[in-house]
Amino acid sequence: MPTNSSPLIVVVALVVIGIILAALNLSGNNTTNPNPALSPTPLITNIISPTLAPTVTPTELSPAETVTQLYNWYLSQTPPIPVADYQALPYISDTLKRRLATMTSTTIINTLLCGNQNPLTFTATTVGQPTATTALVNIEQVFSTGSRVVPVSLIRTTDMWQINAVTCTQITPMLSPISTPSVSPTGSTPTFMPSP
Repeated sequence: MPTNSSPLIVVVALVVIGIILAALNLSGNNTTNPNPALSPTPLITNIISPTLAPTVTPTELSPAETVTQLYNWYLSQTPPIPVADYQALPYISDTLKRRLATMTSTTIINTLLCGNQNPLTFTATTVGQPTATTALVNIEQVFSTGSRVVPVSLIRTTDMWQINAVTCTQITPMLSPISTPSVSPTGSTPTFMPSP
């Protein structure tokens, strides 16, 4: 006597789909965070790309974290970076984007990051107390030959901090150069975090 197995196939298919969706959710492919305040400070491994949705929305970032996100994004890119990629970043003000639109990729690097030499480490520190509309962040960049502090001015738009200007400074030579860190066995790059 033949049996009707259609309902059984549907039930099995639904169970398999449920298992797949649960596995995807557990593997970290879920980009929503119900409580962003409990999230750790963004690391270089949590890089924001202009072509991907950010894992941390810009409205949740402090001025120092905003600058750190720009640096982390830049350090994750392979030069030359197309000018359009800078234009897509939410961390740059419209005023600065208009200035960048007239520049080459090399000139943008010199303007935003004060040169094309990547720092070994950097620390973003908010200077003083931000006002309702402005903030100043100092980026201490450390190189094998010295360091420098780069002041970065930010403005607050209706819902986020954005970089509005960068004041480049000269590298101050060190008495004894820092050796370049070796790449870890996993091949990852150093982690850069804003200071508290």
